[in-house]
Amino acid sequence: MAVSRVGTGQALNVSTNTIISEFNLLMEWAPLLRKLCRVIPLNAGEGPSKYINNYGRLTARNLIDGTDLAQAEELSDDQTSYTPSEVGLKVILTKRGLRQTADRELLKNIGRLMAAAYARREDEDGLLQATSFTSTAIGGAGDILGPGHVAAAAAGLAIGNDRNAPEPAPPPWHYVAHPTQLTALEGRLIPLTDVPTGTNDYVPSTGDSGDTVGPRAGNKIADDILMKGYKALGQLFGINIYRDANVVINSTTDDGNGMVFSKEGLILVPEVDAEATPQREEDASLRGFELVVSGSYAWGVFRAAAYGLTMTFDASMPTG
Repeated sequence: MAVSRVGTGQALNVSTNTIISEFNLLMEWAPLLRKLCRVIPLNAGEGPSKYINNYGRLTARNLIDGTDLAQAEELSDDQTSYTPSEVGLKVILTKRGLRQTADRELLKNIGRLMAAAYARREDEDGLLQATSFTSTAIGGAGDILGPGHVAAAAAGLAIGNDRNAPEPAPPPWHYVAHPTQLTALEGRLIPLTDVPTGTNDYVPSTGDSGDTVGPRAGNKIADDILMKGYKALGQLFGINIYRDANVVINSTTDDGNGMVFSKEGLILVPEVDAEATPQREEDASLRGFELVVSGSYAWGVFRAAAYGLTMTFDASMPTG
C-alpha cells in the first residue's frame, strides 16, 4: 500500500507552509558619544546656529613703587558657532507587501531599524570630530597604542597642550578608541611575556612613550584585565577609557582616529531629535506608504587646541 507523507522530499512536498519562528534584528553598537559630550540644545526661536563666546587672557605686570600703572590691558573675545543640519532616512512599504509579509510586527521592527540607523549616524558624525582638535596628535600610522600614550594625553590636557600659556582642560576627561586599539593597550598592561618582539617594548625610555614594563606577580590591573577584559581598564592617568566600534578605520592603512577630550571640548547641538513621520494617507500612484525618520544636529569642538587631542593608532584585526 502506498503511503503519502507531507514534507520536503516526500510525495506531498509542496503542500506545507513555510513557518518562520523568529524575525531578529542585527545587533548594533550602542551609540556612545552623546553621553560623554556637552549637549547644548538649539531651541525654537534661537535662529540657525548656537554660539559660545570666550574672553582672552590678561597679563599681570611688574610695578614700580610710586609710579603710575600706565599700561592698560586690552580685552578680547572669540566666538565659536555650531550650525545644525538635517539627517534622515526613508523606507517605502507597499500595501501588497504589508499584506503578504509573515512578520506581523513589521512596522515596529522597521521603526527600530530606522532609529538604530539614525543613532549610528549621529555617533559616527561625532567621532569624525577627532581630527578637528588642532593640537599635535599622539601616535601615527602603524603605531601600537600603549599606556604611555594615554599618560602623554593626560599631560597634554592638564596644561591645555601649551607649556607657555597653560589652559587646563576641565574634567572629566574621556578617551574613545576602537576596540581593536584597546586590545593592544590591554596586552601591554598585562603583559603576557617578558621576551617581547623587538628591543624596546619593556625598557624604560623617553624615546618611546608606548613603553611598558615586564610581567610581575601581584599586578592587580593585569589580573583584572585577564578576568574582565576591557571593563578592567576603567580609568588610566585620570582619563576614562571607552571603546566605540563606530570609529572609522582607514581601509588602506588599518589605522583609526580616536580622541582624548574634555567633556567641555566636544559639543553636540541638537536642534530636533530623531522623529518618526509616517505618511498619513496612502500614496495612490505608489500604492503604499512612506516612513521617514529625521532630525537635525551639529557636532563641533570647543577650544580645539586645548581641550582635546587626536589619537591615531593601528586598528588591525587581532590574530592572537
